[in-house]
Amino acid sequence: MNDNNNQNCQPDGPSGDVAVIGESSNAKAISLQTLQGIYNELTGKSEEVGKSYTKPIQVNFSDVEQLNHKISQACEQYNVVSSICTVTVYYIDDTRDRFSSFDRFRLHNTGCTSPVESILLKYNFLVLLPKTKQPQTYSISIRLASRVAVMRRMQGDFYGPPPQIFRMMGNRTAVVEVEYVDYMVARTLLNVVDEWFKGVPTASELKWLNWLRYRSHHVPRLAKFFTGVIVGLIMIALFPTFIPSGSTDLLKYGLFSAWAMLGAFTAYKLAGFFSVLIENSIDEWTELSYVSITKGDELEIKKAQGKNRFAVTKGVIGFFLTVSISVVTKIISNVLTP
Repeated sequence: MNDNNNQNCQPDGPSGDVAVIGESSNAKAISLQTLQGIYNELTGKSEEVGKSYTKPIQVNFSDVEQLNHKISQACEQYNVVSSICTVTVYYIDDTRDRFSSFDRFRLHNTGCTSPVESILLKYNFLVLLPKTKQPQTYSISIRLASRVAVMRRMQGDFYGPPPQIFRMMGNRTAVVEVEYVDYMVARTLLNVVDEWFKGVPTASELKWLNWLRYRSHHVPRLAKFFTGVIVGLIMIALFPTFIPSGSTDLLKYGLFSAWAMLGAFTAYKLAGFFSVLIENSIDEWTELSYVSITKGDELEIKKAQGKNRFAVTKGVIGFFLTVSISVVTKIISNVLTP
């Protein structure tokens, strides 16, 4: 009798993968897999686990095919009763294409001239696990976003570079969500997608540039401050030259003060104007993160590369113009010095 009781209380799975139901005298150990199945049957509810990514991915159609292949391989270890894959492609012109299978997605129109904003892959599985009597529903959604296309859309909405807060909100390049009954199945699917992301080509991330981007609004303030200090020091150095020691000529004092304030004010304003070019160049340059499956994507990527080059050129010009203010002020002071 004791042997039978001990046998009934043996866990159905690995150590630690069991739940104990009932009081101590009538306790019974069942697998968590079975318990989760019972909960799902009684409530009809499922749990959800997800992950988001900000890596500047550079995804082509072959990469998406590889992702689909990995998910199909991961499901081979389970008894999949049925499965459905749908693919939805969103374009920046507010249109979309929906495909009822991945095979149909392979036949998509690659000559489309509208850039792809994002791709949503959704898989629904009916899985019959070894310790459950009824098949359970699992769903995995993967959204891949093109940062190049998102920035293009934002520029159209804001008629120019979008505010920094919206740039930060559009920084995510992928989101994965898994609805599940059995947690281990969900983790397996999530790990498969995570491994795929580790092998996807990415743009080089410049951490120092990201550090500057979050503080770029301080550039005009610092430029104006240092320019004002330098010009002020130059004026102080010129004071004894234009007004000899012991002079009581109020007119000379007044003229020198007026010219000094005008020069400092002009230099201050010019420094603020030129340094805005540096701030904008820092904000506008971005890592090329995209999803490229159409002709429109290729054209948009080339435009983004040109914008990056223009941003670098604008930043260099702004830097030299800002520095030149102090240099020009010094040259003028040397010319005016008797």
